[in-house]
Amino acid sequence: MKLFKRQKQDVPKRRQNEVRPTAEFDDAATFRRGRTLTGSVSSLIRSSNESQADLKSSRVHSHVLRKKRRHVTAFFVTTVCITAGLYVFISQFTAQATVQASPDSSLQLDTTYSDAIDEYLSDHMSQRLRMFTDVEQLTRHVQATAPEVESIQMRGSSGFGASLFEITFREPIASWDVNSQKLYVDATGVPFSRNYFSPPSLRITDESGLVATVSGQSIMSNRFMSYVGQVIGLAKEEGYTVDTIVIPESMTRQVEVYLDGVDYYFKFSSDRPAGEAVDDMTKTVEWMRGRQLTPEYVDVRVEGRVFYK
Repeated sequence: MKLFKRQKQDVPKRRQNEVRPTAEFDDAATFRRGRTLTGSVSSLIRSSNESQADLKSSRVHSHVLRKKRRHVTAFFVTTVCITAGLYVFISQFTAQATVQASPDSSLQLDTTYSDAIDEYLSDHMSQRLRMFTDVEQLTRHVQATAPEVESIQMRGSSGFGASLFEITFREPIASWDVNSQKLYVDATGVPFSRNYFSPPSLRITDESGLVATVSGQSIMSNRFMSYVGQVIGLAKEEGYTVDTIVIPESMTRQVEVYLDGVDYYFKFSSDRPAGEAVDDMTKTVEWMRGRQLTPEYVDVRVEGRVFYK
């Protein structure tokens, strides 16, 4: 039986993979087919897109650069927008008011007007931005304390956080001495006490003999002075120059108006509209000249009737 038995040859055993300790090698540490090597010197490669590797692939490198560019661009755009917004806000904001006279910009003005403007802006904080400033309302506020102001215009920025306001003052057409104080009146009939122009030649003569003030209120009210100013201005529009205005004795609503080149005077009453009385006055002058009459005076105090003596 031994004759038919084949003698076993000494065949070496098949080499088997050694089982390595899991502490040294794990599944994440092995290289597998289909994975991209990033060139990391780390013994653990978590992903082919690893962005923290010391050596990055060109694809990962471009992704990182694109992300950084987006961050830098966003930061730059945000900074520019914030800077532009702050610039517009500061350039339009009125933290301080600067005033200038018109048309004579060299005229020195005190702080009365800038203080009045600052007071108004403090009460209306939203209007400190020039785009929201109501110039007409501001003008009325300043006129309440400074009636010599005719108008105010905003002329833009005058420095960092400052705005330039141009003030036009009223030009007087007559002066009036009341209780040792000189008052002025312009062509619209607005009375004021501070004059920035040459003194007017026309003066109002007060022969009323009344006390200048009663309980701190002027006998010659603003309404009366406004009426006188309207008479002077309307007469000038009709081509007549008022030479003198006299307040008769014991009268506070009546004035005597003397015209340049006319030998008689006219009696006016502040109870009648100035426009109607001046219209009657000019028509009467033409009527008298046509008939070569020279009366002592003409009374235009009553509507629709003219008396002369």
